[in-house]
Amino acid sequence: MSPLVQLAQRVAPALAAGNTVVIMPSSHTRLSALLFADICAQAGLPAGVVNVVTGSNPGLLASHPMVDVVTLAGKTLEGREMRQLVAGSGKKLSLELTGHCPILVFEEADLDSAVENIVTAAFNNSGQNTYSASRLLVQEPVYPQLIEKLKARMTKITMGDNLDKNKDQGSMCDPPAIIRLGQLLQEAQADGAQIFQPTALPTAIHDCFPPTLVMGAQTSSQIYVEEPCGPVLVAVPFRTEKEGITMANHSVSGTAAGVWTENVNVAMEVASLLQVATVWVNSYGLLDAACGAGGFKASGFGRSGLMSLPIVPTSLKNIKKFFFQGLYTFMRPSWQVSARTTNSEVDFDKFGASSSSDLLPSIAAADTPGSDNSPNIDKTYKLFYGGGQKRPDSGASLAVLSHAGTVLGHVPDGGKKDVRNAVEAAMKAAPGWGKKDGHGRSQILYYLAENLLSRKSDFIQLVSSRGGPGCEDQAQIEVDLAVQQLFYWAAYCDKFGGAVQESTLYGVTWRIHQPLGVIGIVCPDNFPFLAFVSLVAPAIARGNAVVAVPSGQFPLAALAFHQVLETSDVPAGVVNIITGDRNVLTRTLAQHQDVASLWYFGSGEAGSTFVEAAASGGNMKRTWVNYGRPRNFSDPVQGQGKEFLVEATTVKNVWLPMGDIFAN
Repeated sequence: MSPLVQLAQRVAPALAAGNTVVIMPSSHTRLSALLFADICAQAGLPAGVVNVVTGSNPGLLASHPMVDVVTLAGKTLEGREMRQLVAGSGKKLSLELTGHCPILVFEEADLDSAVENIVTAAFNNSGQNTYSASRLLVQEPVYPQLIEKLKARMTKITMGDNLDKNKDQGSMCDPPAIIRLGQLLQEAQADGAQIFQPTALPTAIHDCFPPTLVMGAQTSSQIYVEEPCGPVLVAVPFRTEKEGITMANHSVSGTAAGVWTENVNVAMEVASLLQVATVWVNSYGLLDAACGAGGFKASGFGRSGLMSLPIVPTSLKNIKKFFFQGLYTFMRPSWQVSARTTNSEVDFDKFGASSSSDLLPSIAAADTPGSDNSPNIDKTYKLFYGGGQKRPDSGASLAVLSHAGTVLGHVPDGGKKDVRNAVEAAMKAAPGWGKKDGHGRSQILYYLAENLLSRKSDFIQLVSSRGGPGCEDQAQIEVDLAVQQLFYWAAYCDKFGGAVQESTLYGVTWRIHQPLGVIGIVCPDNFPFLAFVSLVAPAIARGNAVVAVPSGQFPLAALAFHQVLETSDVPAGVVNIITGDRNVLTRTLAQHQDVASLWYFGSGEAGSTFVEAAASGGNMKRTWVNYGRPRNFSDPVQGQGKEFLVEATTVKNVWLPMGDIFAN
């Protein structure tokens, strides 16, 4: 699958960032990697900078204690295994995995041009490219016509030796894949699908599979659901644009997609709604290092290439802020030490499986005087999700203790059902909040900051109630910084949306920074209120909905924050706050299929290890963990910045070629 290109896209940024690399190529594509190493030696790279080790077990290399970053280009199953292997090790991981790429053809499309690109997308290199298309979704009015044109074009495909430039398709590199393709086709035929194979196999060439078009297959059939590694294309009709988008997104993977239509409004809206990393409009397979590539959902979360610019380049000294998104994987913040961990053993079956919390204690909360010296009523805190306060499903509460050990109050002991309800509320709110214009979101965050500022004294009193040395001064700093964070991220609501990329294409390539959807956030115990705001604010500023688990030791200020949310026009479900046993809530968020990303800043390495391991299954959600290392949220370098923007967004590139007036 373009092994030399795949190798160069990862080695080049790693070297540019000052790293040394050890390459383990696929067992099917070793020669190109060895030739690349020879070229590096001839170019004068110092010995040991680029190393190539051939083998069939990449886990041996990835698990080596001296490896800091692991990047993998391969199949989704291989990505899951790699993520499970390095979970909790502190190694950065970048996965660019193959996908189940769809092509959508709408009724306004130029069918002749579409057919040529469909043949290339599905059958080039025997369907073994990273971006090979396996699903063809065609609007019903043009479905019969397109299928006939596609069949006629497929009869012109020639098969033979891969080194013969006059042949379109040759042998496949993985013989077991041929057996699997045959099984899938037999199952599809048994279910009533029609199979079209126009090209006879060459008798002198082994391990070939003919270009195959499957029609009449159900969207629940294995030939449609499974990712076939080979020249097989499944054609399915759809009625409306919404139905086509839904069918295209109904997949765990999300590498790339093609959109064919002469209606520019349909093209751009469909491109923005497809859950993939790359969209080609009226084209397919265009690539450029400046525009980057990668995956979405189970197709991974790494990026190669993709230049990013400073927000406001005011002078030449800002040139140091120019960097490529592809470098992000191979770098770490200057303040952060290498995340070496003990990789302690974690019982994944028992972690967070049951709550260790006690039921409602008999000890009453301390009677702390209010600001006007009147008795302070023991407040009953509730969970907050879907825009309202809710009682926990368990009916139990947890005691919140001060620094001296006195009970300050009781908070709900939320559990699995509460998390599921909160995620459901976030799922309902996420699409509308994500589509809301950046200016509108910024006004709501400014309003949020103003309302918190107006209640500053109340939150200072609440934060300082935990006691301890210098508690009042620390509380004042924490609340002041929380207000500043809201103002800061309000300004970024409309300043990280993307850019137009400069590439070799005669046309336009947009880089779009889109929200991930629903983000689960597990907050740390240090800076309990400031950390809560510092993590929630950038996530919602970039259009995500969040389910936040505040500090387990002192969640009172975070729960009281619901009053600010309710009076600041924040839509219901955008911010949801759940308290309870941290491990139970973390486990539920990590295993939930509708949570797109999980940020874990809990204490200890066990939680980070579990989150990374659990994310290897299901929807392969993104993770951002701290491996038990505290972060100083009062420091602007650690508590805000581009790192938060990158983690709160996914990058999509939309390619729109031109050439109707002037030839390319």
